[in-house]
Parts: sequence; C-alpha cells; structure tokens
Amino acid sequence: MTTTCRVMVGVMGPSSLEEEVSKVLDVIQAQRGYGADRMRGVTGIGGVFFKSTDPEELVAWYQEHLGIQLREDGSVDFEWRERNAPHEVGYTVWAPFREDTTYFDPSEKSFMINFRVADLDSLLRQLQEEGVVVDDRVEDTPHGRFGWIMDPEGNRVELWEPVPRPDSASPASLPGVVVPGRGLGAEVMADPELRSRLRRLFGFDPVPGTLNVLLLDPLPEPLTSYVGWTDLGFAEDDPQVPGRRGLRYGSVLIEGKYQGIAFQGDEPRYPSNHIELISDRHLRDTLGLRNLDRICFEILPTSVDSATEPDD
Repeated sequence: MTTTCRVMVGVMGPSSLEEEVSKVLDVIQAQRGYGADRMRGVTGIGGVFFKSTDPEELVAWYQEHLGIQLREDGSVDFEWRERNAPHEVGYTVWAPFREDTTYFDPSEKSFMINFRVADLDSLLRQLQEEGVVVDDRVEDTPHGRFGWIMDPEGNRVELWEPVPRPDSASPASLPGVVVPGRGLGAEVMADPELRSRLRRLFGFDPVPGTLNVLLLDPLPEPLTSYVGWTDLGFAEDDPQVPGRRGLRYGSVLIEGKYQGIAFQGDEPRYPSNHIELISDRHLRDTLGLRNLDRICFEILPTSVDSATEPDD
C-alpha cells in the first residue's frame, strides 16, 4: 500500500539509530522547504470554464445523462480533500458560459482554465518579473481572490487564491518518523482484561502493540484526555515503566484513513517529542511501515471520556 506522507529509506547501515533518524528528519525538513517554495505556484485546478451556444440546455443534458448535480447558477462544484491534509476540503468548478461572454477576454479561445494558488500576490509579482502578461485587476470576493494572466498561445488563465471552507478548520497533519519502542506494548496489551478496559475507553478493539513515532514538530497542544495508570489495572510502582502515573491521550486520524489513539506516558523520562499510536489494525502491516519511515496523523476533537489528571 502506498501512503502519501512517508519518506522511505534503505536498510540501516552501521551508523546508530539516532544518526539514521537525524538523516530522515533532515530529508523531511528539506522536502518541507521545497514544498513551501512551490506554494508560490499552482496547487491544483480550480475550475474549467467554456463557452456554449445554449448553456441551460447543455447543463440539463449533463444532468440527465451524467447525473451531475448543478447549482442554481448552472455550475458544478466537485469537492475533494487534500491528500496530505484530509481535513482540508477543496473544490473544482465546472461551468459553461454564454457564447457572447466577455469574461474570457482578451482571449479569443472558447475556454478558460482556473488554477488554485496559495499566494496570489507573490505569484503575480513573480510572473511580472518574468515578463508574463499580467492583468492589472485583482478581484476580492467571498470565495477568494482572483487574478488573470495570458499564456504564450493567447489563452486567458485565471488564478484563484481560495478562502478555506468552514469544514477545513481542523489542525494540520503532524509528521513523524517511525522508531523502535521498548517492546512492551504487544505483550502488555495481549491481556484480555486490559484490552477490555481499552475497548471501553477508546470505543474500538485495539490490536496489541503500539506504533512509536518521533515527532518532527511538537504537538500544537497537549493531549487533553487522561487515564490513570492504576485505572488500567497496573500497579502504581510498575517496574517496567518507573514513575508512570497515567496516559495523556487523544483521538487521531492516521494517514487520513484510519482512526486511532495517540498517547504519551505521564512519567518523568517520557520524551516530549515522542508519541505512541494505537489502532484497531496493525499499523506496520497495514501501511507497510518500517523503522525510519515517515508517517502523518492529525489530532481529532476529543470524543472519548477521560479521568482527571492528578495534581503535581
């Protein structure tokens, strides 16, 4: 299975795990920089517009034969989600225009393509510096900001910086790198009584074992749910995890597809940039993960009950 948020690396050589993790993090940071630079350009197709001798009759044909659901203005929004940030909802517009429209001027062509961009002002300045014909007008609307250019073959190109839709306000995906754990999760979670407690707490039957992830960035906010260590049936002075008082946890969406729980141990030596993932499936097998592969997840709104975190 191919995932969209990973960097695959080769078999580990003689260098230490810490050095290998550092190399992978450097690759991810470089990719992020490259992506940020590309954000000045096109990020997707925002619309396909064309002239029609009878737009009303044409859209009725598409509706009858292809089942396209039209808006009142005769256009269609095809919704989709960002591959690496599935909480972000976008859309591409399909719309016929009357044959005598001036919206495509000064182009004499019968169509116009709209491209989505992340930073319209920066892109227009860059294009002007490169000698591209740029329309002086920039239009601000409730749907976003629009600008226009002409390509070398006389096609008018619309550039659109959309405003986020209300359902795109979730936090961005958090990237991390898969690392080895202490090997306790699978053994401990094989206990039927513990799994029963976790099932009641999380709302799904967890597969024994946890996926250990080293975060590239700190969590934007601490995990808000909490369960005491003894509430899970463990001894207060468990020798396998000295000083652990409980787990801070939260619901997550892993690689945009799989529900799960992320948690951090409430213990003195638990690293702040380390997190463990639990799911109703074996994540390494399902996602084809190896140590040092990249993985992304997003924190979802709290939907499970939690106990009160103890006072210090």
